[in-house]
Amino acid sequence: MIVGIQLYTLRTIINNQLEETFRQIKSMGYDGVELAGFYGKTANELKTLLNQQRLEVISAHESIERILENPKQVMDDYLLLGTKNIVIPYTDIHDKESYEAMLPKIKKAVTMLTDAGFTVHYHNHSNEFNQFDDKYIIEHLLNDIEDLHLELDIYWAKAAGVDIYAFIELYKDKIKQLHAKDMVIEEKQHRFASVGEGTIDFTRIHSLFNDCWIVENDKPINN
Repeated sequence: MIVGIQLYTLRTIINNQLEETFRQIKSMGYDGVELAGFYGKTANELKTLLNQQRLEVISAHESIERILENPKQVMDDYLLLGTKNIVIPYTDIHDKESYEAMLPKIKKAVTMLTDAGFTVHYHNHSNEFNQFDDKYIIEHLLNDIEDLHLELDIYWAKAAGVDIYAFIELYKDKIKQLHAKDMVIEEKQHRFASVGEGTIDFTRIHSLFNDCWIVENDKPINN
């Protein structure tokens, strides 16, 4: 099982303490990182810093806009960084109309990247669990694009009211990476929590999926 950390979690400190942040990530026992930008460095500079701590780039969040506008640069950057996993982190899909408008763009991005040997994942928020035609939007997306995989964000799926355990069982062949993110309920509102400090049964999730976990907290205490 591979365990990494999504660097968005550390966004308030990472730009000023990049080398020290990587050192501490390694000391905590993580195998690698999931990128959310390059933190003012070139891909080559970033690779050097990560190599010093023997951290791999497990995957990277990359906007669909940059993928479509500058695919060669995107591919060159991630080939240099040594990852074949590119994740589309967000699109504004929330209903059938917006889905139909966005679908050709996602298809084009997936085709370009998979033809070049990359694996493309889609990272969900809660909006992809809106429904039309009796299916979640994310289900339409996975059915309509054969080569697309899912980086399942546990927190946002649960926030949308999804039975996350049943969903993992149903789509285990499509899920290649999982965002491990916990939840607490305060005053009937869901809030972010560090893994193991909330209500999500990660032992049960581990029994269903133990391939690649990316730990994330959208709003850690130091933010």
